[in-house]
Amino acid sequence: LLAPTMAAYLLFLQDGDVARARTAAFVTMATGQLLSAFSYRSLERPLLRLSFWSNPWLLAAELLSFGLLVAAVHWAPLASLLGTTPLLGGEWGAVLTLAVLGAVSVELRKMVIPYFLSRNPRFGGPA
Repeated sequence: LLAPTMAAYLLFLQDGDVARARTAAFVTMATGQLLSAFSYRSLERPLLRLSFWSNPWLLAAELLSFGLLVAAVHWAPLASLLGTTPLLGGEWGAVLTLAVLGAVSVELRKMVIPYFLSRNPRFGGPA
């Protein structure tokens, strides 16, 4: 999730508002971690083959965590404590898109690593 987080920071820093850039990076990183939790339910099976409703506790924790993240950005007392600034609708769209890209990287690893391991003789691949 380093690349999407840094991309968010640099994208938002172009306006010269460091607080907004830090907030965008924070939201991108936190949301990416939340989305990755769904992928890490299985290290072999792709996310799309897992039932979304199979773990209601995870779903509840994700919703609560995302709600707290939104509060950290938009609820004035918490935003003041954390030093965040409110993001506009389009800005949320940008950071959520970057966070999804970070979570997709987990799914790509699930495909790429077994492919290379299956081709390496040290890991049971053809000699």
